[in-house]
Amino acid sequence: MGRRPRSSRSDEPAAETEKGGLRAKGPARQQQKDWKIRRETFTWQPTDDGWWRYRPAVGTKAERRAASERVAAYHEARLGELIEYITAAIDRYRAGEIDAYTVDETIHHYHRAARELWKFCWSGGGGTHIEFIAHVLDRMATDGETINWWERVAPRQRD
Repeated sequence: MGRRPRSSRSDEPAAETEKGGLRAKGPARQQQKDWKIRRETFTWQPTDDGWWRYRPAVGTKAERRAASERVAAYHEARLGELIEYITAAIDRYRAGEIDAYTVDETIHHYHRAARELWKFCWSGGGGTHIEFIAHVLDRMATDGETINWWERVAPRQRD
């Protein structure tokens, strides 16, 4: 005879699910529900009336996938723009207009800009961060705003 499964905070036994797992009853079940609610992540999201409100950012799987695709498309498009700076520098080098050190500086500048772009798009992990960035990108598109990643990491001018 096996041990009878019990919930952690109740004298009632745990119920078996269809798949053979255990589901808590009584106060332990309520504790699981409370944890699930606390686990939801909230972020600031724009509303239709132009205000930002604090809302749960956890969307459906399809919404998360669509957000990830929008962020990936933005990332790829901006990387393409940054690569244009390198190709222009290499073309100028081949034409004899600049030296190899200037091309090297351009490549380092590209690396810094690409790193900042990557941090913006992906550094928060997945899920909620990607949804938040997708909302930011949508907002920027509607407002006509852009981020110039090349200028954002321009070397500081010494006084």
